Amino acid sequence: MTFKKLKDVLIIGFSFILFLILGNGNLCYLKATLGIPCPGCGLTRSYLALFKGDFYGAFYYHPLFILPPLLFLIVVLHYKPNLKLKIINKLYNSKWFWISMTVLFLVVYIVRMILFFPNVEPMTFNKNSILFRLISFRSYF
Repeated sequence: MTFKKLKDVLIIGFSFILFLILGNGNLCYLKATLGIPCPGCGLTRSYLALFKGDFYGAFYYHPLFILPPLLFLIVVLHYKPNLKLKIINKLYNSKWFWISMTVLFLVVYIVRMILFFPNVEPMTFNKNSILFRLISFRSYF
C-alpha cells in the first residue's frame, strides 16, 4: 500500500471514529448541531428496510437509496487497473455526471423538506440539537 493510500485510509478511519464519538448517538451531524435533516437523512433506515425486503419502506425513507452504492461501485471499479470498463472511467471522470448526481440529491432534499419537514420521519426537527438548546437557553435570560 502506498503512502497516499494509507494516508487516505487513515483519514477516513479517523473521521469515522470521530463521527461516532462526537455524534452523541445521532448519525447525522447536521441534525445533531442545527436540528434539520441533511440530504442523506433516511438512508440508514432505507437500507435497513431494504435488508428486510421492504422495498416500499426503503423508497419511503430515501427515494435515492440505490444511488450511493452505485456511486461507490463506480469509484471502487475506477481504481481497478486490470478492469477495462470504459463506461466506469467515463462516468468517474465526468464532472457533469457528479454535478448531476449532486443536483439530483439536492432537488430530492428540497422536495422532501417542503413535503415532510418538520413532523414526518425522517425529515423531523431535532429539538435536542446544539443550536436549538443554545437558543432555548438564551431565552431564559
